[in-house]
Amino acid sequence: MHCFQNSTSFDWVAFSALVVAVFSLGIGVYFNHRTLLLTERHNKKTIEPLICDLYTANTIVEIGKNSLMKYQIKNCGLGPAIIKSLSFKIDEKNYILIFDIYKQYLGNPKYIHDLSTGFTLEQFHILAPNESLVLFEVYFKGLDDATQFHNLVKKVEFSVDYETIYGDKRTFKKDKLSTI
Repeated sequence: MHCFQNSTSFDWVAFSALVVAVFSLGIGVYFNHRTLLLTERHNKKTIEPLICDLYTANTIVEIGKNSLMKYQIKNCGLGPAIIKSLSFKIDEKNYILIFDIYKQYLGNPKYIHDLSTGFTLEQFHILAPNESLVLFEVYFKGLDDATQFHNLVKKVEFSVDYETIYGDKRTFKKDKLSTI
């Protein structure tokens, strides 16, 4: 009989140890999962892309008072930005190129075709950290034509949809291109 009482006492101690172990395991799994989520969130933030823009309007004296209007975006963040779409918008209508807006609102182009360029997005474009992308560069012979274009640009909205490398969607919007 004496051996029987010891085995019952031994079972109680083993059961108590099992409960403490399972409870400790649960707490460990909870905090480990929480740490994993915080680490993942931290890693996403450390490689977050951030799109910023720059619109410039310059008169180039060296080339006979030609004018240059230039708009570019830059990834000011620490991770790559996967650009999915770009659009210029005026009067609730979207355009892919600024030159289409120019033709629609100002008529026949009066800019220098051989020097002017515009970026067209095929499928997507990856913008590395600190990389810039010139969306348009328009050269004008006269200051009047440049002023007309500049006044038009003040009415143009711009948006770019892009993703992080984790697939998180982001949007950069500008209600008017010109800040001048």
